[in-house]
Amino acid sequence: MTPPTPPHRDRLPYLDAIYAELKQREFGSLAEVQAFLDRRIREYNAAPQAELGGLAPTQVSALGPGDWRTTGVLRVNGDLTLADVAQTEIFHNARLILRVIGELGPAKLTPGGQLARSVVAVIFERMRWVDPDDFESIRYVNKVINEDDVAELSSLRYLLHQLGFFRRRKGLLLSKAGREALRDERAGALYSGLFIAGFRDLNLRDEAPESPAVQQVLPFALYQVGRLAGDWVGPDRLAASAWLGDWAGDRFLTATQRDARDFFTRYRLIMPLLRFGLLEARYLGKGHRLFQPYEVRKTALFDRVVRFEF
Repeated sequence: MTPPTPPHRDRLPYLDAIYAELKQREFGSLAEVQAFLDRRIREYNAAPQAELGGLAPTQVSALGPGDWRTTGVLRVNGDLTLADVAQTEIFHNARLILRVIGELGPAKLTPGGQLARSVVAVIFERMRWVDPDDFESIRYVNKVINEDDVAELSSLRYLLHQLGFFRRRKGLLLSKAGREALRDERAGALYSGLFIAGFRDLNLRDEAPESPAVQQVLPFALYQVGRLAGDWVGPDRLAASAWLGDWAGDRFLTATQRDARDFFTRYRLIMPLLRFGLLEARYLGKGHRLFQPYEVRKTALFDRVVRFEF
């Protein structure tokens, strides 16, 4: 008996190969057909696939589980030294926030729970910026600067709060864990904790409603950045290669889906990696960097921080 070929014009190439082989063979029963399909699917799942960055489907599936510290394929190195991470934007700014709040103790909060303007002013003037244009833009646009006006400050304070570094008592105080995080010998733990909190623990699904599975495939996106950004690469190529599922490739995406994916890739993948010092950027035009074409490549720190143990 010859099984029918299911009609689907957008089949993956490996399915076309299986269906072609099905047509060329004769089977005595549906059980034989099923046994053939089971074997071919097992072979496919164990074989490297170009569309998966050279990984086998079983390896991609293995990327998801784990705490990124001691379990799972993706591991984030927590044993870095102060010298390794001191120059990165996010580490410098995290320690700055912890120090200022520790010195003010308690730091004043607004009725809405944000840092008071006087506290924001102290931190803002001493922050480090991957893109100095951001600093100048915030100062130019805002006559007075609130915490919400400085996205890097607001988001980083949230991550530090999630790590248990603050407590509230007539304002904001450092917790015991927060004081411990300021020790030089805890630099690697602070840096890796921020990385895991920002990429794994923070709920990104609400920011990407067009692709609700984005959180599950983020480890694959990091794998692709490590694979593709060994030399200068444009953000469009990273966006087209970094995601699976709803955002995979360009062929079947609408313009709206592509714009959403590219925006998310820039602000939730590339920019954080720049702030962690794992990517560096070069800009290819003039004027404000927000409007310039650019390329990125990974730094030497990337492969020391992000490891994949298949």
